[in-house]
Amino acid sequence: MINKPVAIFGIEGSFHHLAAQKYFGNDIKVHCMESFQTLIETCSKSDEAPYGIIAIENSLAGDVNNNCSRVKTANLDIVAEVNLEVNHHLMALMGQDVNEIKEIRSHPTAINQCKNFLNQFNNISIIKTGNTAGNAQLISEKKLKNVAVIGSEYAANLYGLQILKKRIQDTNDNITKFLVIAKKEKKLNSITKARYW
Repeated sequence: MINKPVAIFGIEGSFHHLAAQKYFGNDIKVHCMESFQTLIETCSKSDEAPYGIIAIENSLAGDVNNNCSRVKTANLDIVAEVNLEVNHHLMALMGQDVNEIKEIRSHPTAINQCKNFLNQFNNISIIKTGNTAGNAQLISEKKLKNVAVIGSEYAANLYGLQILKKRIQDTNDNITKFLVIAKKEKKLNSITKARYW
């Protein structure tokens, strides 16, 4: 499956990217989508990225953006499911300290999975915006001081950020279920459809 085109939500370093790598392997060509709806439309209508991977459920936060219903009503095959252990880390520019942070940014789902950790900070603004890796890239490129992001260790390494605190999710058993989706006429060898679809 080398260089298999796969549509993901967010950018490289996102948990969608990690789930795609877990299923397809590291040698994939990712097509980064700004929304779940765009991801679904791209997979169902375009040959640009005939395969996609989309989060549908998290063990802490529950349903992800009503994606299960979106997929069911789209012209797509559900070819597999991927369960990914999600570990959230607080990261910022190199040299920053937790005590210097005035703002924490991340995707709303990631923030919802880290409520216990975030509740200890009364003087820090919590901003629900974008996706985990996109915020990491923004902090890195803009050299934003006093701003941290919640995301994956992969994203921290990819964008040159320092991890201030590891595994800040509310429970260590934090699993997100993703579906591998494809156009109706596309088939992947040696793949069985998810049991309940």
